[in-house]
Amino acid sequence: MNKLIKYFILICFTLIACKKMTTELSERTIIETSETVSEISKKSGIIKVLNPERNYSRTAINKVFTLKKIEMHAEALKRGQKDNIKNALFTDGYTGKRLLGGISKYEFDHVRSAEYIYKKYKSILTDEEIAQVVNCNENILTTSTKINRAKGKWPLESLLNNIQKKEELGINSLLANQAIKNADEGIKRKVSELILKK
Repeated sequence: MNKLIKYFILICFTLIACKKMTTELSERTIIETSETVSEISKKSGIIKVLNPERNYSRTAINKVFTLKKIEMHAEALKRGQKDNIKNALFTDGYTGKRLLGGISKYEFDHVRSAEYIYKKYKSILTDEEIAQVVNCNENILTTSTKINRAKGKWPLESLLNNIQKKEELGINSLLANQAIKNADEGIKRKVSELILKK
C-alpha cells in the first residue's frame, strides 16, 4: 500500500511538471498540491507532516544564506579578476548595472522572501528543507542596498507596480520580471526534488 501511495505522489508531481512546461502553475494549484500531499502523507505515513502552526524561524535559512553569500562573493571576485579589477564584480539583478565590492552599496536579496516561502511550505518541509528552497540559486541575486531596503519582505511585484518608485530606483521591468520567473521556477523545482526524496 505504501508503495502505491509513493507512486501516486510521483505521478502527481510528474503531471504537475508536464503541465508547467505548457503553462505556468497558478498559486492555487501549488496550494492544492501541497494540501493533497499533506493529506496523503497523514494517511500513509510516507512523509511526516509538520506542525503548520509553527512560528517563522530564520535560523536554518540564515546558515545556508551565509554560505551562499560567501560562494557568490568568491565567484564575483573571479569575474573581477577576469576584467582586471581587484574588486568583486556583480551585476544588479533588477537594474543590470555593475556593482563593485568595496565601492558600490549592494546586498544579496531573496527574490521571493524567506518568510513567504516558509509560510507556504512549513506544513510539508522541515526548517532545513525550507532553507534549501529559500536559498536555491534562482532565488538569490545581488542588488543595490537602496532597492533591497525599498523591497523589504514584500513581493517584488509591489515595487514594479509603483511606477514612481520603480523609476526612482532604476528598476528594469524586463530584468525584474525574469528574476521573478526564475525564482518561482527554482523554488518549485527544489520543493518537488525535496518531496520526492522523502
